[in-house]
Amino acid sequence: MTTRIRTLGVLLIAAVLAAASLLAGPAGAETHSTREGLTIDLTASKLSVQKIAPLDSSPLSAQARLSSNVHAALKGVDGKKVKATVEVGYKVGYPVSAPGKATITTHTPDLSLTGGVKLGLKPGADATGISIGDAGVDLGASSTVIPASDIQFEVAAGKIEKVSLAKFALTKPVADVVLSGIEMEVTGAIGPVSVRPFAQITVTTESGVYVYSSYGNTARI
Repeated sequence: MTTRIRTLGVLLIAAVLAAASLLAGPAGAETHSTREGLTIDLTASKLSVQKIAPLDSSPLSAQARLSSNVHAALKGVDGKKVKATVEVGYKVGYPVSAPGKATITTHTPDLSLTGGVKLGLKPGADATGISIGDAGVDLGASSTVIPASDIQFEVAAGKIEKVSLAKFALTKPVADVVLSGIEMEVTGAIGPVSVRPFAQITVTTESGVYVYSSYGNTARI
């Protein structure tokens, strides 16, 4: 009898957990509401850093692959003047006890998005945002936001650097950015380098500014 009761208890717990997983939203999904009745959705379900072995086999080198799957959406925009910018990137930290600086190189692919983004952004230019619905964007048009390139910078001991892989202004209420297998190389590091991916949406309305961020787990490479 005791064994049967324990079995039924385990089955009941499993059923509750299964039901909860069906009802739960996507990992990293966040919904926020503004005072004007605007709903801001930011789903960053796959912000990850995967450590891989460095090709040069040096004890002062490290390599990783960065991935992001970000969905941004605005609801209740009708009749409101709204500007929105989405940014996807990562933060890099170097231990305060480590001597010298670590050199970080990120190989970004050619990034093209269809619709939902401001056209004509130049590499390194900030996306200031434009009013949604006023851009007259052809939904079939493609815009290169960040051309394939290498981003190289140094991180001093005890410092944190923020790097944007994609930053764009919305021209319609929904946009997605998926980055897979972005390569990052570290050289000259006397100690571990910490990497934390992030996604951020900034929404400006007639009465305020709303900034929401989502972070992935910190990884040491």
